[in-house]
Amino acid sequence: MLKNTDLIVDEVESVEEIDFEGDVYDLSCEFPHMYITNGFLSHNCILWIDEVEKGVSGTKSSEFSDGGTTARVFASLLTWMQEKQKMVFVACTANDVLGIPPEFMRAGRFDEIFFLDLPDVVQRYDITEKLLFKKNRNPDDFDIDAIVGVSDFYSPAEIEKGIDNALFTAFADGKRNLQTDDIVSALRLFSPLYNTRQEEMQDLRDWALGEDGVGGRARLANSPPKSKSKSKSSKQRISELEI
Repeated sequence: MLKNTDLIVDEVESVEEIDFEGDVYDLSCEFPHMYITNGFLSHNCILWIDEVEKGVSGTKSSEFSDGGTTARVFASLLTWMQEKQKMVFVACTANDVLGIPPEFMRAGRFDEIFFLDLPDVVQRYDITEKLLFKKNRNPDDFDIDAIVGVSDFYSPAEIEKGIDNALFTAFADGKRNLQTDDIVSALRLFSPLYNTRQEEMQDLRDWALGEDGVGGRARLANSPPKSKSKSKSSKQRISELEI
């Protein structure tokens, strides 16, 4: 049982010992097995695995590199994903989907695969506004269209990096207020990752969405907004930038 303190920190109040016949753990790799105990330790929760390809990419060479430990852990995870009885929502992220074994992604283990593409003009506009709010700046004080115009093919993290660099520049220049030109100049000082990895990113797009939108394996996560009012203002912003 857990008891809440005034500091909102959970501490163990009591431990109850019960009889349980569960999975047999791999003694050389105990802890990675702890989350797949068929609900004994984890249920009614969300299991988030970040950059999952890093953890499952060594299964083919496991026999030679670690005595098969990685392969056994991976096999246990596959079985648990297919046969689990308790309510556990499994979500994974990956940068290199081609590094994931095909059996991990087959139908029945995941309900949906989403592809998060680079933001378009409308999305970069919204992202820039939110990032300025995050930095305690009022977006109305900036020319968002100018920032969007120089951030083509930039990821949200790269746009934030440009804003951070601009903040340093403004602070070094007499601790003055941040200006649009600072952000525009900061973004122009470095190229987005897309410029050096175009072929790889296009291959990933083709895998996820298919060539010319046909035969895709994933659903586009950052699709255009469905709100009519939002779409109208977005189209206006796009036309202004094109002009």
